[in-house]
Amino acid sequence: QIHRYSRTVMAEEMAACFASAVTCKTDHPHCWVARKGRHSLQRVFARIAPQVVGFDEKRYRRKGMISAPGFLKVLRDKCGFQAVRTRRRGMERSAGTWLFGNLRWLNPANPREREILTQNYHFICLRFPYFSRCPLDTFLG
Repeated sequence: QIHRYSRTVMAEEMAACFASAVTCKTDHPHCWVARKGRHSLQRVFARIAPQVVGFDEKRYRRKGMISAPGFLKVLRDKCGFQAVRTRRRGMERSAGTWLFGNLRWLNPANPREREILTQNYHFICLRFPYFSRCPLDTFLG
């Protein structure tokens, strides 16, 4: 039996796959990834896969798209990302005070991590052919 996913479920799975592909968990207590703002997982995903992101839309539900609260819920429930409150200085104001704790971005400047990112990119493209519209250089940028 073939199970057909709704476009929204596919968007959620792509978001979870993307977030897991570009970050890694760490035990370092001072590693954070923004939940909101210009350098957040949301905004990076929106730049890479705008066709499945409905963050800036006025309508609450968009068929086949993932909302901003939906994106954060997926990361919490499917990826196990934990929101932690902090009063960290030096962060962009739009990031807010709630961040994903014990998590960091993979660094494309590090050759080992760049290889991991490249492998993760190819995995996402295989699983979600639509994602391949994003060039590898954009993904690594």
